Amino acid sequence: MQESLIIFLEDKYFFGLLPTDFDQFFSLNKAWISPTDESSPVWKFEREEEPHEGNFVHFGNLLGLSAATFSEKGYVFLKKVSETSSQGVFINQFIMRVALKKMKERNRIEVDEANVFPPDIPRTAFRYVQHYKRKNIMVLDPLMLFRAYDIK
Repeated sequence: MQESLIIFLEDKYFFGLLPTDFDQFFSLNKAWISPTDESSPVWKFEREEEPHEGNFVHFGNLLGLSAATFSEKGYVFLKKVSETSSQGVFINQFIMRVALKKMKERNRIEVDEANVFPPDIPRTAFRYVQHYKRKNIMVLDPLMLFRAYDIK
């Protein structure tokens, strides 16, 4: 999964993430989850492996594109943001995984030049837009996503 782009769908928008941007990932069937509060897209997890606990955001709910629903086929991708803290992003199901070598550099669009973003979503949360098989895929930048939404 490392040298690939993970593509997933939220509402009618295609998003992507690079597993190399994250320190680790795990499926929800290996963790217990609970909400931090009723109106927050931030959730807590506990599990037997390191890290034993932490926070993650439900990506679709964070952007206001979907309700916070969870599937055992979903994954949490974790990024260490400080010595004592890791933040994660939950995505429900992958649509596909594409090897980076299949992605053509000329089909990348700078964030400032793209007009595919849903309203009210900060462009700073994304690295670039990749055009692939007639789809525009907005590729996440995890640290900028956490900063844009002030997730701690």
